[in-house]
Amino acid sequence: MTNVVLKKAKVQHEVLYTELMDLLKKHVQGGTPVEEVLAIVSNLAGKLVAMCDQRKYTSVEIMKIVSENIQYGNKQMVDELMSKTAGNA
Repeated sequence: MTNVVLKKAKVQHEVLYTELMDLLKKHVQGGTPVEEVLAIVSNLAGKLVAMCDQRKYTSVEIMKIVSENIQYGNKQMVDELMSKTAGNA
């Protein structure tokens, strides 16, 4: 099976990320609590996990991708919030 490694984002990854973040911010700013958005996005992540090609990746490899990207995303957001004079961290 394939070795899982955190890779540098491609341009299309950044475009998708930006579009998703804009949509999520719209809903949070519209009053949907972040915890509810997190629940919805987690449900979506679960569905995406089920859609992965099981001939190419094992379930352990897929969950490693999910886990590593959650940790990396959390670090990115904490770093961003810490760099602001006021934040939510």
